[in-house]
Amino acid sequence: MSFVGFSLSTTTVLFLLSDRPEYNDKLTTVVLLAPILKWHIVTSVRKNMIYGTRLMKWLHPTGNSEFFSRNSIISKIFTNICSINGILLKLCYYPFEMMMGAMSTFDV
Repeated sequence: MSFVGFSLSTTTVLFLLSDRPEYNDKLTTVVLLAPILKWHIVTSVRKNMIYGTRLMKWLHPTGNSEFFSRNSIISKIFTNICSINGILLKLCYYPFEMMMGAMSTFDV
């Protein structure tokens, strides 16, 4: 089987092939165009994200869940507390920087 991906699908297949190495044998050709993610250093937080994904699959077996849904408590906290001033906004972004790495394109 061959895979041609653009943008988000390239990132998705990269995660799939790294998380499930058995799929590497099933694909003969993989063409990745315009990946939207560049994986930097694997930290312990990123390794723990795998367990978080498995927990979400267990909590929502149908796969119908959102991290920042409109009515979630996380979204309300982010909107009401983090947007008060620049210092709080940086503190709110800190967990995301720990998970995904600090990137100058996302500086506030």
